[in-house]
Amino acid sequence: MRAEFKIGDKVTFVNHEGEKLPCTVKKVTVGGIFTSPGDDRIFYGVSGDDIISHCTGKSLAESEYLVDHSVDYTGRQFRDVNGKMWTCRTNWCGSLNSWITATNYESGQKFSKDFEACDIKRFEIA
Repeated sequence: MRAEFKIGDKVTFVNHEGEKLPCTVKKVTVGGIFTSPGDDRIFYGVSGDDIISHCTGKSLAESEYLVDHSVDYTGRQFRDVNGKMWTCRTNWCGSLNSWITATNYESGQKFSKDFEACDIKRFEIA
């Protein structure tokens, strides 16, 4: 994985209620405090007036991996990188789990697949 931010970057932490808190990246590491060996995710140590956190891009508004837990993705449609249209079928409602189940209807057939919730944002950007 590649680091999206560097030390000193101004970013916005999004908490589980969807509140956006300005902060600064103080540290960039591979692997986190509670991760297992071989975990190559990028973690950011961020701090600001109202926040101190050690998080991945899933909690940073400027990241392509943001998962805003305050957004209800249920029923939301998105197009994947191959152009297929999917509909989120998971009852999201702020779940702490960042995976969704989406369904694609092609040629009258129904096909379900699991996606990371951040894929919705990433697919829509592409």
